[in-house]
Amino acid sequence: MSTDLVGDVDGFRAQVASLYVKETFPEQWLAFDEGVFAALWADDRDVGDADVLADIADGVGLDGEEIRTVVDDEAWRDRLRDEFADAREAGITGVPTFVYDGHGARGAVPPSQLERLVEGV
Repeated sequence: MSTDLVGDVDGFRAQVASLYVKETFPEQWLAFDEGVFAALWADDRDVGDADVLADIADGVGLDGEEIRTVVDDEAWRDRLRDEFADAREAGITGVPTFVYDGHGARGAVPPSQLERLVEGV
């Protein structure tokens, strides 16, 4: 990923879309999230852009227009904020947070750091 893009990406819309897909189309959630991750880290795409999220959704068999609408829907945005509040109460302070075997990695971390987390390096 380009370091120029890292500071410019606001992932809130991607997280709203992920919550929506997880709850509405759970069988496609993993593919959608993997698409978001690849778009950000492999393709240097701005996953805060509704058009990018719609394209990812189309690519996994979801309706891109539906995703484009959902990411700005206040009810879904409020639901995500509620999820954030619940997570903070559980001690999670960064998104994403990856936990494995009692250790964690917080924030948008590159795949190599996740490998080290799992491999214990």
